[in-house]
Amino acid sequence: MRHLPNVLYPEQLKKLFRVVSSPKSAMLYAMAFFHGLRSQEVRRLKVRNINLDEGVIKIERSKGDKDRYVTIPPCMIPIIKKWLEYIGDCEYFFPTRSNNSVEYDRETMQKRFKSDLKKAGLLVPEKKDTKGRQRYVYRFHTLRHSYASYLINNGVDLFTIMKLMGHNNIQTTQIYVHISQSDAKKHLERLFGDNKK
Repeated sequence: MRHLPNVLYPEQLKKLFRVVSSPKSAMLYAMAFFHGLRSQEVRRLKVRNINLDEGVIKIERSKGDKDRYVTIPPCMIPIIKKWLEYIGDCEYFFPTRSNNSVEYDRETMQKRFKSDLKKAGLLVPEKKDTKGRQRYVYRFHTLRHSYASYLINNGVDLFTIMKLMGHNNIQTTQIYVHISQSDAKKHLERLFGDNKK
């Protein structure tokens, strides 16, 4: 049985970003959503791997110990420039307070995200895991799923999405087709739109 990943839709993402008060949190979420990055990829991101002139980010040691390049959307270029000025001379794109050459802590990032989801009214409980811990519908990884879903809904082809996401095969990417409602919506509007009798 296939389980479809949960996604945050544009209006929900706007709600989330509106409540974020920390520049670091805003940047963490923006890097994950606008580039489709995994939690680990965000935390391990190094300044030297960001090429604003070419508009690309090199993701090192990703899932399966693979490297890949992702394209920086034009809207993110000035934001990333400002962030680089803000953090100064650091090895990691998200430096820690104590040491700028240590990757950002996963637990801290998850806590930030959970807190902001709660403020945005998006912290939706799900069933508990096998150890009795409360699970939630949206997690940090949901930003990555939301990126792929957004691309599909806006007509980006599967092979491009597969490359951007760093998937090994197209079948993994095709799951986002099942989430997308854009084609169904177009057909239903054509058949049952307001002006139909």
